[in-house]
Amino acid sequence: MIKNIISAWMLCFLFACDSGKQQNIEYFDTKSFFEATITRLSAHGNLLHKELMFGDSTVTQQPSTVNWANELQPFVEIDLHKNAYKARFKADTSKQANTYQVTYTPLDTQTDLKNLVVTIDNSTDAISSIHARFSEQNTLYEATKELVFYNDSLFTISGSQQVKLGKNISYSITGTITGGQ
Repeated sequence: MIKNIISAWMLCFLFACDSGKQQNIEYFDTKSFFEATITRLSAHGNLLHKELMFGDSTVTQQPSTVNWANELQPFVEIDLHKNAYKARFKADTSKQANTYQVTYTPLDTQTDLKNLVVTIDNSTDAISSIHARFSEQNTLYEATKELVFYNDSLFTISGSQQVKLGKNISYSITGTITGGQ
């Protein structure tokens, strides 16, 4: 009888371990990456040239001091480790001549993050770019958002929102990172 109990317990343990492996993909820690980037840009005194487009209007800004935490907050929120995204993505890796990419695609159509691509330089193992695409749709509106970050040089946030009873509204923010020590 004790052998049967131990055998049943071991069998349950093996099945539990196996299903856990299938669901626990090692996700890239985008949140930590962007928090470290914010700290580095702030410490080095990097500057920002920003172009904002909303509909037909364009505004250019070059602030004398940059709050990098505010500027890069949308990127910090990509966080694949938050509960809403856990075990909801598959990861595929592809290699090119000088880089390799990890592409995360959702297993669940209800997830607002539709695609995340992390590009890494082969020679330095440093992140060269991160590209995320979001999409939401409900009975009132349809919205898309795209975030692209090129390490220490440029970022863009663009999107559109179509309200069912209104016109399409589009926007974009392009930030060029300059200077630093």
